Amino acid sequence: MPAKRLTELSVSTLKPSPRGPVDYYDAVERRLVLRVGKTSKVWRVVFRNSGGKIRSEGIGRWPELDVKNARIKAAALKSAARERIENPPVPPEPSFREIAEGYLQRNVDARGLRSARQIRRYVENVLNLEFGDRPFVSVRRGDIVRLLDRIEDERGAGAADGILAVIRQIAFWHQARDEAYHSPIARGMRRTRPAERRRKRILTDLEIRTMWEACDKLGVFGALTKTLLLTTQRRTKVSTMKWSDIEDGVWTIAVAHREKGTGEKLTLPKLTRDIIEAQPVVDECPYVFPASREGRRDGPGQDFGSFSAFGQNKDALDAIMRETIPNMAPWILHDLRRTGRSLMSRAGVRSEISERVLGHQIIGVEGVYDRHDYIEQRAHALKKLAALVARIINPPANNVVGIERRELA
Repeated sequence: MPAKRLTELSVSTLKPSPRGPVDYYDAVERRLVLRVGKTSKVWRVVFRNSGGKIRSEGIGRWPELDVKNARIKAAALKSAARERIENPPVPPEPSFREIAEGYLQRNVDARGLRSARQIRRYVENVLNLEFGDRPFVSVRRGDIVRLLDRIEDERGAGAADGILAVIRQIAFWHQARDEAYHSPIARGMRRTRPAERRRKRILTDLEIRTMWEACDKLGVFGALTKTLLLTTQRRTKVSTMKWSDIEDGVWTIAVAHREKGTGEKLTLPKLTRDIIEAQPVVDECPYVFPASREGRRDGPGQDFGSFSAFGQNKDALDAIMRETIPNMAPWILHDLRRTGRSLMSRAGVRSEISERVLGHQIIGVEGVYDRHDYIEQRAHALKKLAALVARIINPPANNVVGIERRELA
């Protein structure tokens, strides 16, 4: 129906519409419509929504809402609709917790990272407590620096760098998915330098001899420590060595998914085999170096797990050693791996063979094309290491070590 100027008089004279509602458009306020039905006259406003569709909305009944106020209300509603179109509401920014969980699911769990448990612990126990409910984009460099300062003061620079590494990965992951986001991480935020963190400590002959004697007083831990030196393998691999992993003196080292290299198959020399064979066999325990009590590793009611009480036993080992070497410099069990590697060089083992014993990746063309297993060479390297260790712990009476003929490893 053509628009016409609606007045109180013209509206009052409009007859009810028994066949269905009839719309009367106002010529003054073009979006205002009076819909006349069987029993009522209702004011409505026609507008275009943010999706571009024509919609109408009721604003009141006549005569409770007269023509003048209907036009005022229609103008206000039309203005609000235009504002929504020109300035659509911005969806809320995702929280730090939401982005971090997306990173964990898509970039950590989905890839099966061996460090997934540690990364999730950093996120849930540190980052979400600090930033969890905040919009992710609101976490700026200053916020991160203040968190790192607090962690460094409370737990040390290494712990702060661990948290920083996780924040960096989350921020870069989100930046790769959102062109409007730029990571707040910048160079210079690390609290340590890799070169400074790189350990150089190896045990001297006196320390090796003193350690060996002290280990005789420390049971399973002492035997495990000796084996760490004689095999040069990582602590986790030696502590979880199973009886079933050893056959005819050859130790097959278990490798987990996505794990760094290991020595794979190592033929153990007699000195190492004697230490292992002297270990007690605990009922239902598959490990060579068992836990001190049932459920130590696997939980209450389970079989004996592998040895895990490293901290207190290392303290006891240090205390015994300092009775002989009062000013002994601090060292950690992983230093035995570096010590064993250095002893192999001292014993004349070629560097590339020593590296294969440790399970380090051989880089360059040699690592790509040389697929030989080097089982015999690695066995000979461990034999020479054991021989040198035996001479160190039982030096000749005149304290002079004879010069042996260098053999090819």
